[in-house]
Amino acid sequence: MIHQKRGLVFAAALGFLFLSTAVRVEALTKPDLKVTELTAERQTTMTVPLRIKVALRILNSGTATGSAHIETRLYYKRHYGDAWLALYDWSSGALGANGGAYYSRTFDFTEGGTYYFKAEVDANNNVAEYSEGNNTKTLTKTFTAGTPDLTPLNLIATITSTSSSGTSYVKVEWDVKNFGDGKASRSTPYTDFNTLRFKVITDETHLIQERMEGNNTLHSNSVTKRP
Repeated sequence: MIHQKRGLVFAAALGFLFLSTAVRVEALTKPDLKVTELTAERQTTMTVPLRIKVALRILNSGTATGSAHIETRLYYKRHYGDAWLALYDWSSGALGANGGAYYSRTFDFTEGGTYYFKAEVDANNNVAEYSEGNNTKTLTKTFTAGTPDLTPLNLIATITSTSSSGTSYVKVEWDVKNFGDGKASRSTPYTDFNTLRFKVITDETHLIQERMEGNNTLHSNSVTKRP
């Protein structure tokens, strides 16, 4: 009886060993998708205050091919306690063992400060993986928004009319770089002059912090009163 019990125990242990081995082999032959790299860098631009290039890499570090459709999603938020907001999705085909993919895209924002990014591979859980706990990677980085650079251009002054009393009306026009599509202008009467010369200063009181403050002034050519 004792020998029979020992035999049953041995058989049960041996069966458990085979079962454990089978489960282990099955697990090792699954795909294992992970985000291996996540970066965010500010790009130089004069058109928007802040442009950020986000790049990431994904890798199948398992020993089996992933599914035919793998979705990688990028999230962001502005404050630590905020909920993640979906920013962009990338899709790829099946990734074999040790297969990977690289994605990058630029995003435009209106203000500087701290930005939180999170990349998640297999965002829709389409792939049965060896480990589901390594599918995300986060990044926190602070950026300074680009400063404007206001520059007056094309300053022209012309006499538009002269009254019988001798008063001439002078129209002054100028452009400001990166500010609107049309010319700014002003028409002002002048009397008792032979020659006029104008100077335009943009942001004269320095309310705007600019990349360069030395190019805010423009002088015109002389304007002579008509006979």
